[in-house]
Amino acid sequence: SFFKWQLEQLSKLNKPILIAGMVKYISKGHIDLMNQYFEDTQVSRAEKKARCVLLSQPKQFKSNSKQPKHEFNNIQVENLPGVFCQKHIDIGARFFIEQFKNIAINDGFNVADLGCGNGILSLAMANMHNKQSVHFDCFDESMQAVKCAEHNWHLNKLNESSHSASFIQNDGL
Repeated sequence: SFFKWQLEQLSKLNKPILIAGMVKYISKGHIDLMNQYFEDTQVSRAEKKARCVLLSQPKQFKSNSKQPKHEFNNIQVENLPGVFCQKHIDIGARFFIEQFKNIAINDGFNVADLGCGNGILSLAMANMHNKQSVHFDCFDESMQAVKCAEHNWHLNKLNESSHSASFIQNDGL
């Protein structure tokens, strides 16, 4: 789903796209998917186990790809492709959220959400402590995850609350 999403985004640029990769990672299925988004797909001969693919003439179509959405404890979550637990809230997150009720939070606290993914842990803590003013630093090494967490923060209107948040692409170290 992530590669499909990437091709959809690249096709909107309306420019030739050069993809390079190892032969073992560029399958016939990948080529078929590229052909769905581009009229002209030129696959090079393999050289030293690598090849290039030149994509041009993007096909014009109306995007109908919808991102998975779900609700958990009155929190709306929309996931971008490639973000962990795209279709459900994982059991580890559910466990952590259940433990949040045992944590005392005061005004002015800072919370670091390392590996934030779609931001569900920060969203849950912000909802549970909606009477306090807390700052959340949401870190993930994936820019896709950071954008997803930020989108979900706004989707749940937490940008209009007393809480604040920073969304940072970083490994959190």
